[in-house]
Amino acid sequence: MRNRNPKHVVFIGLSGFPFGMAAIQRQKLLGRALTSQNWKVTVICTRSTHPVGTKIRRVGSYMGVLYIYLYSPLRNDSFIIRNAQKLFAPILEFIILFKLNRRNKIKVAIVSNRNSFFESLKYFMVSRLIKFRLTINLVEIYKGRANTSLKNRINDYLFNKFGLFFYDAFLPISDYISDYFAFSKKKYHKIPVIADVTAINGVKQQTHGQPFFLFCGAAAYYKSLNFIIEAFSLLKDMDCKLIIITNGSRQEMDNIYQKIKINSCEDRVTVLSNISDQELHVLYKSSVGLLLPLFDSLQDKARFPHKLAEYLSSGTVILANPIGDIVNYLKDKETVLYSEVGDKESFSRNMEWVLKNKNEAKEIGERETFVALNNFDYYFLGKEMSVFFSKLCLQ
Repeated sequence: MRNRNPKHVVFIGLSGFPFGMAAIQRQKLLGRALTSQNWKVTVICTRSTHPVGTKIRRVGSYMGVLYIYLYSPLRNDSFIIRNAQKLFAPILEFIILFKLNRRNKIKVAIVSNRNSFFESLKYFMVSRLIKFRLTINLVEIYKGRANTSLKNRINDYLFNKFGLFFYDAFLPISDYISDYFAFSKKKYHKIPVIADVTAINGVKQQTHGQPFFLFCGAAAYYKSLNFIIEAFSLLKDMDCKLIIITNGSRQEMDNIYQKIKINSCEDRVTVLSNISDQELHVLYKSSVGLLLPLFDSLQDKARFPHKLAEYLSSGTVILANPIGDIVNYLKDKETVLYSEVGDKESFSRNMEWVLKNKNEAKEIGERETFVALNNFDYYFLGKEMSVFFSKLCLQ
């Protein structure tokens, strides 16, 4: 029987749903935000990304969001098969989009986290053939990346100059990104960091032996991890620990362990990987301080870290730097503790202040929760997104 829900949005361009770090977490929450406003949401995954043993079906549903993998979601060990899948993926993806559109007309497609010029051109042609509005979720600006290939440098130039002309609208995560791409004269709707505030805030705090600070982020953010480990190592006479929650390649993880060893704090730093969302949220809640170093770089000015919304939702004081969109929402010593940008001694002093002033730090954390509820809750943002997409579809 034909589904006649008049509001159907499809996510394309990102594989891994519903498991993964920031990009997938954002996709999950955007999907939930739209389903809360009675949109039908479908996620199409073109690549098989999960290791063998992961419990996931090729077609399934997660919190009301339908997801479809072109092939098995489990990564094949054969190099030949993987490349054959990559070759036929665009054709199969188009067929699935065509069939989905026949069953329940697609109104909007969101290209997730793909600052790719040629992918933008491909999806533009698909959107015109099937006749849906094409948007892109922009969370980064790629420009002047160090140690990148000529191919990527050419892509970055073409996308930054012409990429957005293929889209009907774009969805920037920060003011910096919306201003940077203002030349496109396209419609845009800012979707900042997003979280299920009530769920995260509702977890129960657990008592741990030593007070601990926590950082959560990909191992690829080696500059941030270096900074945190060095700043923490300065707390030589303080009774506290550091927990780092991260995932990455073997080389990236080895770099982290080597940095910990160099700073002689192996017995005070714990590195965790592949923990559940529930375990993560409990650690947020139980920590004395959540660490979010930001630097005076294009990346940090533009990206507005996804973890900020989760950090705020937990009600635990955040230690950060006044870079990017964070300054639009958080005020020093009221809803955050800022330190001097790039100054590990200043960052370390704020960590020491938290340990010595736990009541005041707790009050700052409690005020943070209201910031999250009023600005970053998925249900609140879903209402705004629904209005924007409905107007876009009428044009």
